[in-house]
Amino acid sequence: MKQIILFFLIMFSSGIYAQTTNNKVCCDENKTEATGMFAKFSDEKEFRDKHPDPLKINYDDHKGEMIKFLTSDGKDGNGYFIKGTSDKWLLVFHEWWGLNDYIKKESDKFSESFPGVNILAVDLYDGAIATTREEAQKLVQGLNKDRAITIINGAFNYGGSESKFGTIGWCLGGTWSCQAAIEGGDKVDVCVIFYGAPEENKDRLKLLDAPVLMIHPLKDKWINQDMMDKFSANMKSLDKKFEILTYDADHGFANPSSPNFNNKEANESWLKVKEFLEKNLVN
Repeated sequence: MKQIILFFLIMFSSGIYAQTTNNKVCCDENKTEATGMFAKFSDEKEFRDKHPDPLKINYDDHKGEMIKFLTSDGKDGNGYFIKGTSDKWLLVFHEWWGLNDYIKKESDKFSESFPGVNILAVDLYDGAIATTREEAQKLVQGLNKDRAITIINGAFNYGGSESKFGTIGWCLGGTWSCQAAIEGGDKVDVCVIFYGAPEENKDRLKLLDAPVLMIHPLKDKWINQDMMDKFSANMKSLDKKFEILTYDADHGFANPSSPNFNNKEANESWLKVKEFLEKNLVN
């Protein structure tokens, strides 16, 4: 009898260990997904230190307004909206700081460059904004993937079923620019990614119809060359349209809120992005 009891105790303990081990593998695998990479990166001190606290900005000349739109989970989504005069939309995705005045200013810049296009900067944080990298770390790690996708689809619905869309974002927002283009399918005409993690799952990439412009700084340790090589191979194997532009710069070089902002490289990349958007969305 004791032997039987001991046998079941061993089996039960083994089951708990196996379940715990499997859960750990599952969680580690989730961290390697494109949308989970920044939560993983934010654990690294070096990555956090690459993101100095954003410089203060005095920006009151807003051309748009904050709006709310419906999402399928019954909650409102938020966005900064500049109304255009066409059925073309550009969805703008913020960095890990959230939808702050820098993103609003960049959105206004897009509106000035493409006056007929509706510009909607999508708030993935449901109103939260970080002013320190510690706060940003918590927001990234707390970002719910399902909620973010629900917000993105709510933004598409707000734009309307007959509209055509482009997506653009930086860092965390670059990753979500790619995901939004996948979610939008044939509604999306163009996708721009500034040093964001591209999707690696080829089944997901099959859903991507839009041509992609990837802005890649060669000194980026995290969104690195190996990742670009894999993305390039996947896109070629699926016969997808894409272009990768490289710059002798580091992660975050186009971020105007950072003390490490590289004005020369940022301006050069902006001209390429502007041309890409004009060709694939505006015209």
